[in-house]
Amino acid sequence: MHHSIYKSFFISKVMLLNFLMPSAVLFAADGAAVCTEVKKAELSSRNGSASERKCKAMSTKSKAIVERLRPGDDFQQSLKRIASEHELKAGVVVSAVGSFKTACMRFAGADAATEIQGPLEVVSATGTISESSMHVHISVSDSSGKTFGGHLMPGCKVFTTIELVILDLSDEWSFERKMDEQTTYLELAPAKNTK
Repeated sequence: MHHSIYKSFFISKVMLLNFLMPSAVLFAADGAAVCTEVKKAELSSRNGSASERKCKAMSTKSKAIVERLRPGDDFQQSLKRIASEHELKAGVVVSAVGSFKTACMRFAGADAATEIQGPLEVVSATGTISESSMHVHISVSDSSGKTFGGHLMPGCKVFTTIELVILDLSDEWSFERKMDEQTTYLELAPAKNTK
């Protein structure tokens, strides 16, 4: 019964995605891509016919890295360790759910990190990561619901847990960073692997 409810929920989500985003990547419950392009049917007022729905196969050369971080672990140091252990050339932080005892982040336009005392709920974490570099942003909320967000800095200590999921794209991509003359920052320089 639970499988049936989940399947129904999943199908509803796919239909909603198709409605909201006519061109989108849809993923099956096991994470495999279903289609890379879904074009909404266009109804012609003249003949009432629908145009053909198009889906094309997508490369699924990716895998997930899933890990639970423990109380006291430093989030940034844990990401670096995971990237090194998995020889990660290109990864995307997909999800990080849990809590911090303290959070350290650099706010937009700031030169230095700000430390926020917890306990704090991790509202979101997203970014790109490799063995050589990372660019991750986090959002946390305090007990009143006030939310803070910024660039991840060392010092985010896990309070109870962090349930972490990283999408490993290393079979197809390499993420390096190069100095951008316009921004004067090290910016992402993604390279498609030629295997």
